[in-house]
Amino acid sequence: MTQNYDEGANEANVLAKLIGLPYKVEVSQELMDMLKPNEFLEGLGIRYSERIKIVLNSLKGRLIPKTAGMEERMPKGGIAIPLALATGPFIKEELVSISAKLTDNGGEARISLAVVHEE
Repeated sequence: MTQNYDEGANEANVLAKLIGLPYKVEVSQELMDMLKPNEFLEGLGIRYSERIKIVLNSLKGRLIPKTAGMEERMPKGGIAIPLALATGPFIKEELVSISAKLTDNGGEARISLAVVHEE
């Protein structure tokens, strides 16, 4: 299955809405490419949709909870999400750090998800 950027971004937003995230989500192309399993891993049943769902659920769990009269919200500095990804064909896990930051895209608040690179 080949998934292009638009399909992956749309799938992330559909899942974000189902999970109950109060913002739309933008997934960087680099992160999307990392989350897409190769053909070997797809054969084992690993799917992009399941991987992005793990990231979004982790994000949802780290939001500041609702308080009287206020919605859930992002912490000011953003959120770091660690994720272990299986790679193949030799099964091993790679630890990836993902940053989630609140951005303003034309007046609409969105959460931007991207890979964090070590310096």
